[in-house]
Amino acid sequence: MIILVVIMILSGIVGGFINYYLNSPPEDESVHKSILLGIGASLLVPLFLNIISSNLIEQCKSDMYKLLVFAGFCLVAAIFSKSFINTVSESALKVLKKEVNELQKEVKPIIDNLTENDTNESIEINGVPRSDIDLESEPVNRLSGPAEDNIKKRFLLLFSNQDYVYRSKSFIQKQLNLDTRKLNALIEELGDFISVIGEKYALTRKGIEELKQITVVTGIINTIADPIPSGRKSIYHVILKNGSKLRVYSDNKDIDIKENDHIIARTVDGERVDIKYIEISRSKTNEGP
Repeated sequence: MIILVVIMILSGIVGGFINYYLNSPPEDESVHKSILLGIGASLLVPLFLNIISSNLIEQCKSDMYKLLVFAGFCLVAAIFSKSFINTVSESALKVLKKEVNELQKEVKPIIDNLTENDTNESIEINGVPRSDIDLESEPVNRLSGPAEDNIKKRFLLLFSNQDYVYRSKSFIQKQLNLDTRKLNALIEELGDFISVIGEKYALTRKGIEELKQITVVTGIINTIADPIPSGRKSIYHVILKNGSKLRVYSDNKDIDIKENDHIIARTVDGERVDIKYIEISRSKTNEGP
């Protein structure tokens, strides 16, 4: 390998001198420029050989005669450095574009299969179909805090379905009721949490860690026990029809949740949750008088 590098550099220098004197350069060109171009062209020879699928470099390891052929190749490249550099650059770009296009064709079906979009039939969160959760209806309780924090959490929760890695732009806009401008602004705010591939989005490692801080417990309320005082708060033991249990903390003795309400609870431990971190979707038949 060292011998080949030495041959390329020496051939580049000699070829640069030959190029300088053969072409009778104008006054604005110097011998240093010709030598530099010669060395650059000579160093591109291995790339050119790879593009044309030549095994000349491999042959140099066992055949000393091939070293002379390689040196001659480098010398010719250095003498015609400008033309050679342009030719190799164009060829390399064509090969690179071809490989990228082939890679995209191979990867696209994989990404499509890993992308959740608004045409997927089965979208679930913790075993509950997403279609059963009416995010467009006005819930009785919303997540507390500034609206921008709520939308960020709701965005991250769209990635709770681990059957898919990516989420399509149309899916996110439909679920969060956002136009393109607002979605782009949200993506910019989320920063390192989100990876963008075209019009598909995925969580980065930071985003996954952030999502892990939000545990989703969702289902239909089966029973609500009477409140138990706990300091300044009251604790309500809630059992869902899917068997999940929640300890709901509230500052008030009366909370606006009823049996058969469909709830989405965000909790860090999967059980204990403050009432302000619960969203409720209530059917008209369960609204009461």
